[in-house]
Amino acid sequence: MSNQLPLLEMGALPPEVVDQHDKYCVPGGEQYQQRMVAQTSIIAFSDPNDLLSYAIPQQFAQRRLDSRLCAEITNININVAHVIDLFGMGKFANPLTAHTGYDSDDRGTEHTSDIVTERCEWTEYVD
Repeated sequence: MSNQLPLLEMGALPPEVVDQHDKYCVPGGEQYQQRMVAQTSIIAFSDPNDLLSYAIPQQFAQRRLDSRLCAEITNININVAHVIDLFGMGKFANPLTAHTGYDSDDRGTEHTSDIVTERCEWTEYVD
């Protein structure tokens, strides 16, 4: 389980309010004025060839995130590793590249859309 979700839950108390998205997050809901924020976007990127990652299940937000956060989960599958035809026996991608290749993927450089360039700030972390 390479995804960070288990790490985020370690030592944390369960949220007070769960599985009540509509009450808190839909205009006109019973508790709409008591929400913490208008919306929390959670976007998870993963390469389908990465053996150590997985999509965030929608039930995760329902059971493990406070409903007052109005969490919306979006899973994005993107091929970071190049897929090749393996001698006509099927398609193959290097699972290590699929797991670690995000920082060298060229779609984050000169191919970046204008809206991303205008609205996003790139923060590089160095080990």
